[in-house]
Amino acid sequence: NVADKTLAQLQALDAGSWFGSAFAGEKILSLEEACTLFRKLNLIPYLELKHKPSDATEAATMNEIVKKSGIHYVWLGDAPDYVLFKQVDPKISFCFLASAVPSAEAYQIITDELNSGMDVMISLEKTALTTAFAEQCARDGIKLDTYTVNDVDEMKTITSTYAVNGILSDGFHVDAILQKYEF
Repeated sequence: NVADKTLAQLQALDAGSWFGSAFAGEKILSLEEACTLFRKLNLIPYLELKHKPSDATEAATMNEIVKKSGIHYVWLGDAPDYVLFKQVDPKISFCFLASAVPSAEAYQIITDELNSGMDVMISLEKTALTTAFAEQCARDGIKLDTYTVNDVDEMKTITSTYAVNGILSDGFHVDAILQKYEF
């Protein structure tokens, strides 16, 4: 279990091999190292919380980590996460992570937040992405990302087909992307 390991123990592991032999020997970056690299590359990091906060104290601790690390959005999978984080920090930028087009209720929360001046977005699984939904988000001024896209050619197809603001990947393929395409 990752939560039971120290950063040093995790950084001693080979984190790249499961992506392919070209990535063998790659090490896990600390959150601070990753954020520093993202800033150098002018990328905006997002934090997906695999461990959901159980109470406001835990949410406050996570919120402080987010602020110190320069992370722009916290991905929230459901309304209870949203409510808990908003209690801790009403100004937090968030992203609704969805494997399907959000319900009317969730979409209304997003548009209400946007209309109140908050920075919000939707991250939609690539298999659920449709031109109609991407166009609706664009009309409403909602940022839309898609996930998980690990193939560079598929990234190019998505950016040329849909009005998305970004693509999330399991791999860090910036070199391959920059070499193959101009975005």
